[in-house]
Amino acid sequence: MKAGERRSKLLVIGPYPPPNNGWSLAIREEMAALEAAGVECALLNTAPNRNEATARGMGFRTVRDYAGRVWVYAGRGYDLRLHMNGDSLKGVGMVLVAQWLGWLRGRRSALSFYAGMDQQYFPARGNLLWKLIWAMVFHSSRVVFCECEEVAGLIREYRRKLVFVVPLFSKTRLDAQPVDFGEATEAFLLRHQPLFFSYIAYRPAYHLEDLVRVIEGLKAEFPQAGFILVDDRNYAAPAVRDAMDRWFVRVRFGSAILRTGGLDHDRFLALLGRSTAYLRTHHRDGVSASVLEAMALGVPVVAVENGIRPDAVSTYPRGDWSRMLELARHAADGATTLGRTGRAVEARDPAGEIVSILQRHLWRSLGT
Repeated sequence: MKAGERRSKLLVIGPYPPPNNGWSLAIREEMAALEAAGVECALLNTAPNRNEATARGMGFRTVRDYAGRVWVYAGRGYDLRLHMNGDSLKGVGMVLVAQWLGWLRGRRSALSFYAGMDQQYFPARGNLLWKLIWAMVFHSSRVVFCECEEVAGLIREYRRKLVFVVPLFSKTRLDAQPVDFGEATEAFLLRHQPLFFSYIAYRPAYHLEDLVRVIEGLKAEFPQAGFILVDDRNYAAPAVRDAMDRWFVRVRFGSAILRTGGLDHDRFLALLGRSTAYLRTHHRDGVSASVLEAMALGVPVVAVENGIRPDAVSTYPRGDWSRMLELARHAADGATTLGRTGRAVEARDPAGEIVSILQRHLWRSLGT
């Protein structure tokens, strides 16, 4: 940076690991790229860990805390880097509050919209109030990022320009460190074949009732099968969580189920890579980073159709658990074509792409 230049500053608002998921890993990678490019970053952490002593960045406990931090940092010259989907009313409100406060302070914002084509509140589906809300959200940002052309087309119904398609997934995430699973986990992996992997959260969009039926069906057909469930208990819906807890208690083959809880990314990839197939039941996940990771590792993917699955994914209609069971059975039988054909995973640098776009459009150049 030349003498006398003002350093660009950015307040990043979003979840930071842990827990690890597509959003939080992308934010961590992007912040590293921004800081390497000379941008001064502050983090307003929205993750469940935000108020823990070990958390990175600032936390908040109330809407007033949140608004106050945005107001102060915008006043210090920080532009805003926002992240949201179309499935959270609270998330929409937080973005609108930040955009409004930033506008009052004369700061610009850049938005990442991580959403599939069938979110709870997006698209508006003829609802005039939601059309107005989405118009405000998208027009209040200098630039908008999303993961695929299909969602970009929906966003362009509200704004035509400066909508960029940048994936969450980067092949650099596959550069994992070796993992020592420990004796108990290693024994589980050796004892069970085939191995079915699934990332689940205790929320309705994951359709865990279908996953339960498929697990029971697979265990009946493959007595030695094992099931790795990376179960995220953050933001759990009590009814879904309690129903699953009751099932875990009464299921007869509990020793064939490995519930890992939250995992660091190296351990997640290592377990995924040891698996026979990845079962994905979340229908509002958009372009799922974990699906792309499985594809890159050569692990067949069986996933509920959401309109934008990669060609290589074997999909079933939402609610059709018998079709899901059939596809999972093919994977267990060693069907070599399942999940291994079609479009390859692109080798891109999403964090670098975003930094370049921000330099061109959020700021005229670094330091201005």
